[in-house]
Formats: sequence, C-alpha cells, structure tokens
Amino acid sequence: MIWSRYNALLVANAFVATLLAAISGPLTGAKGSNLGLDAIFMLGAISGLYLTWQWRGLSRAGWALQRAAVAYALTFDWSDKPNPFTFYQTWEEDRGVTIGRDLVSLGKPDIIQRYALRVVNFFLVLYTVVLLASVAIFAYVVGLHFAVSIGG
Repeated sequence: MIWSRYNALLVANAFVATLLAAISGPLTGAKGSNLGLDAIFMLGAISGLYLTWQWRGLSRAGWALQRAAVAYALTFDWSDKPNPFTFYQTWEEDRGVTIGRDLVSLGKPDIIQRYALRVVNFFLVLYTVVLLASVAIFAYVVGLHFAVSIGG
C-alpha cells in the first residue's frame, strides 16, 4: 500500500509539474505578461505544494504503520518455525534501528524511506521555488500595470 500511494502521488506531482512547465512558456515568452496566466501559474504551484505536503504525510504515516505491524508480528510465536518478520528486524538493526514497541515513536526512517522522502522533498523545494518566483513575477507585473496607469 505504501508504494501504491507513493507511485500515485509521484505521477500526480509529475503531471502538475509538467502542466506548470507547459504554461510557463507563455509567461516567459510574452511581451506583456497576462495577469490571469500568472495567477493560474501561482495556483498551480500552491496546488502542487499542497499535494506534495499530503504525499509527505502519507509516506511517513505509511512507514510508521508498516513498522508498527512488523513490531507486532515479531511478538507472535511461530512454534517450530522462525518468525518470518525477523528478516526486517535484522535488516533494520544492521542500520542502527532497534525494532520494539517504541519503534513508531523512534521515528528513525529506514534507508528506503529516506530515499523516498528525498523525492518528496525535491518536489516540495521545486514547488516552493516556483511559487516564490510566480509571486515575484505577479508582483512585478502588477507594479508595471500600476506604473503605466499612473503615467510612470
């Protein structure tokens, strides 16, 4: 389930980023910028930022739930067979994480989660930069319109 959500949100963010790239051509290529297009660009960046923030939350919660499930499964007695979840426990312990009841509160991500969250953080930074740039362009264009209307 973690990877299904992760991949769905990766595709959604790629779509939003592509859409923003597609409408940035008219923004940068036009002599006089269109305020409506600037506003749409800004809203797209805000939407992408919100979508990515939700993606980050779902990813972190998904991994916490997975770790809680593994910690719980490690308490089962498998009689004559080894517990099939010990491989994850060993894998985590090799990386310095102790799995136990306090694993969820520990909050230390495993290596896969760290790489996945780096992709999420990349989109967070991307949308933040795009939003700041679009606000600056919007303010500049509005300033130009006021200067022209005042006679400056």
